[in-house]
Amino acid sequence: VPLNSIAGWDYFAYNDTRSKTKVTGLYAQDEISVSENTLINIGGRYDRFKLYGNTRYDWDNFGTNTLRIDPDSSDGIFNPRLGVRHKLAEHASVYASYGTAYQPSLNGLRYRANATCNSPDLKSERSESFEMGLNQDWAGLSAKVAIFHTNYKDKIEGRRSVFCTQYINVGTVAVDGLELA
Repeated sequence: VPLNSIAGWDYFAYNDTRSKTKVTGLYAQDEISVSENTLINIGGRYDRFKLYGNTRYDWDNFGTNTLRIDPDSSDGIFNPRLGVRHKLAEHASVYASYGTAYQPSLNGLRYRANATCNSPDLKSERSESFEMGLNQDWAGLSAKVAIFHTNYKDKIEGRRSVFCTQYINVGTVAVDGLELA
């Protein structure tokens, strides 16, 4: 039985004298009761990125300034989510969830003010996360314990040098954690 459905879209546009970016997102989520004590949450989000060429002056390590217009780029990605929550008692529940995430390689990360720090082949970062946890309420106080694991592919990381920060992809990264609240 559907309980709590939401759907919508959002739009973000950024313009200044040097660059222009547009992001459009569509999302939907539904919470479904499969029994008196068990809920399933299913959803997803699609984002479309349009990155217009930045206009900027590059300088090199010899003091030369060059007017550059970076290439336009675009990308689209769908990120699903799935979760289940089971009520153990009146004020206690366990849950598990899975989801993906995405960070685009924006022009501002690929093309830097110093041409020697450009990363035109920078790939977008993707990740998938798994989480399991327990929630407990006592007389108006809430407690949560959770463990999680996230796998990153093409993680974007900034490397600082004397001249600038250059963004690069780090192959694969795994993060494991424990959260107490």
